[in-house]
Formats: sequence, C-alpha cells, structure tokens
Amino acid sequence: TLGPCEASPFGYMPVNGNIEPCLFLKLNKIYGWKPYGVDLTDLDSPTYADMTDELKTKIRETEGTTGNATNVYMDCKGRYDADREALTLTYFPENQGLPMKYFPFAGGNYQSPLVAVKISSTTIGQLLHIECRAWFHDVKHVTKDKEGLIQFEVQIKDSSAMPKGE
Repeated sequence: TLGPCEASPFGYMPVNGNIEPCLFLKLNKIYGWKPYGVDLTDLDSPTYADMTDELKTKIRETEGTTGNATNVYMDCKGRYDADREALTLTYFPENQGLPMKYFPFAGGNYQSPLVAVKISSTTIGQLLHIECRAWFHDVKHVTKDKEGLIQFEVQIKDSSAMPKGE
C-alpha cells in the first residue's frame, strides 16, 4: 500500500530528472491508548475547519456519512500560501488512514502503521514549510506545543546541479 514509497531510495534519487521524496508518518506508541474515529456527521463543523477538503471527500467516499470513522487520518499541507501553491502531495495508502485495528498498542512484536507522503514541487530550490496533522475524535492541534501535528521543511534541489556523489 506504500506504492513508490515502499522501496529504497524512497524518491530521494532523480527519476527522469525529478526528485520526489517520500516521508513516513506514524503515531508514537502510547501503551493502551485507543483513539476513536472522527464523527462522520460533523465533518463540516468548525472542529474540522483545518482538515483539507480533499481529505473530507476521501473520508466521505470510504466511510460514509454516519457514525465514527474506522481510521486515524493523516493530512498534510503547506503552511503558507506559497508552499501550498508549490506543493503536490500524494498519499500511500491513498485514503491517508491508519486503521483502528492497530490500536491500542499493547506491547509485543508491533509494527507501527504508516502513511507515506510523496512530495512533488513545481519550484526547485524553494524551502517548503509543511504541516501534517493527525485526525481522530477529540484530537487537539496545538501549534506551539506540536500537539497532534508535526511541522517540517523540505527543499528539493535541481538534481543536475548537484555534485557527483551527493
């Protein structure tokens, strides 16, 4: 389900002159924590105002419109307008979800579920500011404390201008 992000070099080497790196998102293991899915009847409320419309559409198409979602969803976007204009994000699996069956973490031989994000940019060399949020019932997103989200920067350079060996 990780598509082109499932094998090395994970998009970090140029293909047809393009570098499209994959980043992997997962939740920290919290023993005994069991999230509940987002309320499907409430997706248009202010609670989910920061969720992208693309994710809302995917949730409605795969989960329906009643009850609670069966996944924890990961959603990324550029932090600023210039970042949003320059970015194209592709998710694997396409539904952007971590199935609830992986929660709660109870120890043992456990592989954390992942969502891969392939990053493509129309602007080579631009520092891209990206924020990814986890979505589940009663999640709190606090930018100052990085609660419920992660922020990072990515810069994709022109592969032809790179010295050999880099």
